[in-house]
Amino acid sequence: MRLMKSVFTGLAMLLLGALAAAADNYPTKPVRIIVQVAAGSSIDISARIIADRLSRMWGQQVVVLNQPGAGGALAVRTTAAAEPDGYTLLMAASSIFVVLPELQPKIDIGKLEPIGFISEQPMVFATARDSGLKSVSDLVAQSKSRTGGIDCGVITYGGMSHLTAQWFRNRSGAEMTFIYYPGTQQALNDVTSGRIPMMIETLSGMLGAISGKMIDVLAVASAARLPNLPDSPTVAETIPGFAASGWTALVATPGTPESVTGKISEDLRKIVTDPEVASKFAELGSFTRAMTPQELAQHIRGERSQWKPIIDQVGIKEQ
Repeated sequence: MRLMKSVFTGLAMLLLGALAAAADNYPTKPVRIIVQVAAGSSIDISARIIADRLSRMWGQQVVVLNQPGAGGALAVRTTAAAEPDGYTLLMAASSIFVVLPELQPKIDIGKLEPIGFISEQPMVFATARDSGLKSVSDLVAQSKSRTGGIDCGVITYGGMSHLTAQWFRNRSGAEMTFIYYPGTQQALNDVTSGRIPMMIETLSGMLGAISGKMIDVLAVASAARLPNLPDSPTVAETIPGFAASGWTALVATPGTPESVTGKISEDLRKIVTDPEVASKFAELGSFTRAMTPQELAQHIRGERSQWKPIIDQVGIKEQ
């Protein structure tokens, strides 16, 4: 018995030593970061900023692999099928953690290993320049005075833009008819041309139109006013506690050793807290924030809990 116990103890120590060595030496070959979007999008650009910094830090090439399609399911499947060694990572948008589990419950998002938070993209309530809408209170009041309420553009049925709009309608009592668009640009075209009076989408998706004064910012759905839009009120100034953002986080293949995800997380923290990186993200309408793997796991649980009743309300179904 003592001999067996000694053998098991020895094997455990060897395993722990091997894992520690793997983390100390990581990475010893190129690393790939999978994203669920096509090249050129704000998430893709963000991933390339992170990949470039990691490449410089590690002395190994970190490449971005674009796998758009199926609401992020393709990217998740590729990550889940990889070796659990830390050489395949997924930079995922909030929709993968919040919406995809409802669309495809057979994909167990909860098994992905959390590494760290990257950035958030506050939702913005934007209006046509001649809409006549001047404040959140004005929006609610006018919506109730118009037959059929106010048309509001949202990006894809069941997306974070749609969920935010539905939550706002619940909280404010505003009368709104949602117009669904496959992408941000199509909605912007209809707002800037005056076909619809407003839309709700992430700041990163509308920053160019805002900077070009093609649309007006009615309010931002961040917890506090944004440094690059200091004169734009928050929705929470009218509806206390209302905050909604898209966000991105880095996760790994299920079963990736904690020693490896921990090392990546520490290195990621150094990057997202670097003022130069934060400034680059802010130019994209995105704001970096660091989290430990444990904090990220808690954040994901909180977001799923917050949005689950809204998802059920709008009737997102399994595909």
